[in-house]
Amino acid sequence: YDPCTYWKRAPCWYAPDVIQMITHSRVKHEIATHTFSHLDFSNCSSAVALCELKECIKIMKQYGLKPTSMVFPGNRVNHLGLLKKVGIIAHRGVLPSTISHPKKSEIWNIPQSLCLRFKPYDNLLKKAKCLIDEAIRSNFVFCMWFHPYELNHQIVEQILVPILNYAEKKRKDGRLWIATMTEIARYCEAREQIRLRVADEGGKNMKISINTEIDKEIFGIPEVTLKIDLG
Repeated sequence: YDPCTYWKRAPCWYAPDVIQMITHSRVKHEIATHTFSHLDFSNCSSAVALCELKECIKIMKQYGLKPTSMVFPGNRVNHLGLLKKVGIIAHRGVLPSTISHPKKSEIWNIPQSLCLRFKPYDNLLKKAKCLIDEAIRSNFVFCMWFHPYELNHQIVEQILVPILNYAEKKRKDGRLWIATMTEIARYCEAREQIRLRVADEGGKNMKISINTEIDKEIFGIPEVTLKIDLG
């Protein structure tokens, strides 16, 4: 029920100040698109979906942003090919929640793992820690989500902050990579496109060439780490 006005007349509906706080934060964030009018993409034409995306692109450009990831309203996934055409490379996956590898169907599906909106909250912290540990062991993705209005001080202080502290400890230990959906999609695309060529140059020498056909205009220039076990 958008009042169809602007932030000075309806400050509870529009929040350019929040966008500015996020973009100026010392902590790196990613601002995705959630459609322009919270539209159900599973129940609209491609023409309407394209208009929604173009409006998002136009508005985000005012803040120096470009959408590269998508969270579908109601988790109703559709028009993935259309998203790809406008430069979106990742979307948050749908239920059932799990930890797994991202999968590609037109664009990269980053699977959701845990939602903080569901009660009871008693075991959420324990469950989150277990999922993070399993993601580390299996090289899977742990993706947590929630609607900000559904959180209260108790959930933030007793569940969300301890989860983030636990993840930060694992990162400092060098065991966990904390990344945005776009960063994960770019990594997955680079990994999928990379080909290694190994040439034995005799003796103890070998030459390893790394080749990739990644679309740099869409995914950027990938960063690749190659781990070699020398026995």
